[in-house]
Amino acid sequence: MQIKQATSADLETVCQFYQEVCAQQQGDEYGADWHWGVYPNRDLLADRIDNGMVVEGLVNGQVATVGILTTGEDSNYRPPPICRQQELSGPGPG
Repeated sequence: MQIKQATSADLETVCQFYQEVCAQQQGDEYGADWHWGVYPNRDLLADRIDNGMVVEGLVNGQVATVGILTTGEDSNYRPPPICRQQELSGPGPG
């Protein structure tokens, strides 16, 4: 897999990738609750690309994955309290 930073020339491909992800999640009980046009949306992705935050993973020249790189902790992605408690106290028996 080749990893590359997305550029403004990649915006359409990145948007198409996320549209497909959002469509697939509709039937996924455990996936993220994303809705194309709400989150993510074209303006957000364009902004993230312009700020050098989007990477693409290419396999044989085709986009296989896209990621947005951020720093810090996003409150939308924190694990449930029971998981954080386990994290803080160390691994359980086993």
